[in-house]
Order: sequence, then structure tokens, then C-alpha cells
Amino acid sequence: MSSGHTIPKAVFVVWYGLIFEGRSFYEALRCARALNNLVMLPCRLSEAAHAGTLPPVLIIHGDADRLVPVSNSLRLSKSLPGSELAVVGECGE
Repeated sequence: MSSGHTIPKAVFVVWYGLIFEGRSFYEALRCARALNNLVMLPCRLSEAAHAGTLPPVLIIHGDADRLVPVSNSLRLSKSLPGSELAVVGECGE
């Protein structure tokens, strides 16, 4: 019995201009949420630092990253007391 609907082979979710692909809506949405958690991480770490509950943090950044400048990681490191920044030479994202 056919309902006239086809099962999609891929689903796309657009989040702030980024496109996530998955085999289902939920899979694509899960990818978008994972990125959202990653984007919100600096805010959450900063809140933990101010509350005095920050665990040890090591920030690793490649000096040849073309997407995110090293200055972003430097700024994050300065905002997190006791954090350590390791810049890896000749390494991209």
C-alpha cells in the first residue's frame, strides 16, 4: 500500500547557514545540535571559570588552520584561568 510519500535518501538541516546531512531528520538535527554544543563551549567554560568549577583545560590549535585563526584560541585561553594553549606547527584544522 503506497501513501504517495517516498522515503528520503538524505535529509538536510540548515543551521546558521551551515548544511547538515543525515539519513533522517533526527540524524541531521543531531549533527546540528552537536555543533551548537561546540559553539557554546567557550561560554560554558567561561561561566565555569568564574564559578571556580573549571576543570583543567588544554586548547590545541593548528597554526595552519584556514577556518579559525589562532587568535581565537589565544583569546579563549586568556579568558580561562589556568588553561593551557598548545599551537601545533604546520597543522590545519
